Amino acid sequence: MLIGTLEHEINQKQRVIVDIELDVIPNTKWREDDLNNVVSYADIITDIELLAAQKHIHLVETFAEMIIEKCFENPKIVAATVGVQKPDIIDNVASVGVKITRSKV
Repeated sequence: MLIGTLEHEINQKQRVIVDIELDVIPNTKWREDDLNNVVSYADIITDIELLAAQKHIHLVETFAEMIIEKCFENPKIVAATVGVQKPDIIDNVASVGVKITRSKV
């Protein structure tokens, strides 16, 4: 995706690693083993891909907040921790990034 503030990041896509932990309302119908009763991680991934493709984003913090905001559109999600890492930006480190936790309450 296009992310970053450094000159060489402005027009060059780079790898981004997103890690998400969600707190969800209890699934009281868990015995039904039905996808409709839970949060679909496939839908979350699609949403993240769409956000990443929309425009250049300057900060990993902004991208993490955008992901959390999108997750909170789902009423089953009550809290989220989103990590965004850029693994290729600095040569002598594994990655740099941020982890943000938000709650609806």
